[in-house]
Amino acid sequence: LGFSVLVPSQFAFEGVNTWDLTIAGRGLAIRLEQSYEESLFLAGLSAARKLDERWSVGISLYGQNYSYLATVDSRVQFSDSPELLSQSSQRVKFSPTGLLPILGLHRKGERVDLGLRVSLPSLRLWGTGSYYDMTYGNLAGAGTGTTEVVDVTDTDADHRTPLDVRIGATFHASERWLLATDLSYGLGLDYDVLADPRADFSRRLEDTYRLSLGAEFAWRPDRALLGGFSYTPSTYSESGITNSLDYLAFTLGGKITGEHTETSAGLFHAFGKGDLPLDNGEAGTQLFSYLGLFLGTNVKF
Repeated sequence: LGFSVLVPSQFAFEGVNTWDLTIAGRGLAIRLEQSYEESLFLAGLSAARKLDERWSVGISLYGQNYSYLATVDSRVQFSDSPELLSQSSQRVKFSPTGLLPILGLHRKGERVDLGLRVSLPSLRLWGTGSYYDMTYGNLAGAGTGTTEVVDVTDTDADHRTPLDVRIGATFHASERWLLATDLSYGLGLDYDVLADPRADFSRRLEDTYRLSLGAEFAWRPDRALLGGFSYTPSTYSESGITNSLDYLAFTLGGKITGEHTETSAGLFHAFGKGDLPLDNGEAGTQLFSYLGLFLGTNVKF
């Protein structure tokens, strides 16, 4: 038996972007202000059993809490007639809690170990969210201004994790060196994040895979250095906007093993690049760079 806790992973950004364009001979000023924050917390129990000297099976049940908060304010106006503009403001917040079951199968070899992990679709337990969207526009001329407001509070919210199958192998190159690789494949998923139909907020995930390579160097029986990288192409849609991104991530850390505990900590740096469709039918390029920390502890009973 074991108990695991993942220190909440968190990602946040905020900033302002401005553009000055010329369309049909008229200057157009665009201002976009964004604030975004999301976090994920996992904690759960695991159980494993040996079938014989080589084969063993396991099962884990995690509780997961996902939090999301995003605000977007945009303004478009003619440079020579600033009173003619299009303005919008949106705020989305939700925090659902669910269960994530995972099944595992492991085969121990002389120098090569094989493993299979199946992460089943998550199950929603509870959670609510809110959605606010206001738009105003009079670009057609003075006196043509219209305002639309959608305000939804305390509606059911969901965060789903799709079926994911991972196959991995480890190679004991020597007493100190351990090499590892795995390939995972996740199925697509399409769902409404907020239950109220007035809240136009949905997610669609395409089938995707991830390839990972790593190494472990144990300079002491209870101390080890960890390193690796992974490649993940992904396509997902959020509120009708499709993003196609390729991620390359590098990790460097360490591991301390005790009689009943195993703790890992380190740094990761991920790079992302992909296409983002624009309203004018053309494609823009997105570039991402993430630098973060990870910390995890397993307790064996």
